[in-house]
Amino acid sequence: MTEQKKQKRIRDFIKAIGGWSAKVIQASDSGCPDILACVPVEVTPDMVGKKIGVFVAPEVKKKEGLEGSELQELRIEEINNAKGIAGVCVEPADLSEMIFDKVY
Repeated sequence: MTEQKKQKRIRDFIKAIGGWSAKVIQASDSGCPDILACVPVEVTPDMVGKKIGVFVAPEVKKKEGLEGSELQELRIEEINNAKGIAGVCVEPADLSEMIFDKVY
């Protein structure tokens, strides 16, 4: 089986468990994984006090009032539905507010 077919199987699995994923074609950081994903995880009592990662996807705009394209808004919705944190940001404070509103 080719690597591409294996990637599709993995992305299909992520979708089946309510997650969101993107296949990375070109990245500005060397060594970036082939797939980026956000999957919902239920926090159980034995996890209390442990740290877990949170998938965050800011869509950066250069000035206040600008919105994402229709496709960007769709991706933001898909990531939020998978329990990630996504939205349009102009300043770091916008991202901080998004994270605070979702996590706390």
